[in-house]
Amino acid sequence: VAQAALGATLEVLTLDDPEPIELKRGTQNGEIIRLKGRGAPRLRGGGRGDMVVHFNVVVPTHLNDDQKKLLRELADSFGTPVDDDKGLLHKLRGTVKGA
Repeated sequence: VAQAALGATLEVLTLDDPEPIELKRGTQNGEIIRLKGRGAPRLRGGGRGDMVVHFNVVVPTHLNDDQKKLLRELADSFGTPVDDDKGLLHKLRGTVKGA
């Protein structure tokens, strides 16, 4: 998440050698980068195809207390505060009468 938000240089394994790629700031899940000429050889000659890199931004599922605190502060700075360990079901119960 931090690398996708802030940008980073990552190493991608290609068919030949690892190649560094620049992950731009604000990269979203599912974005694609095309590495021209780094894919599989064409069947009838004529060079190589492109290698396509799909980004899968992974949100951590287990956070320690310090990490939770930092993420809450980040959410507050965006103006989107979060409730402590209360999921959607808890919020819905508060809005439905008799729940």
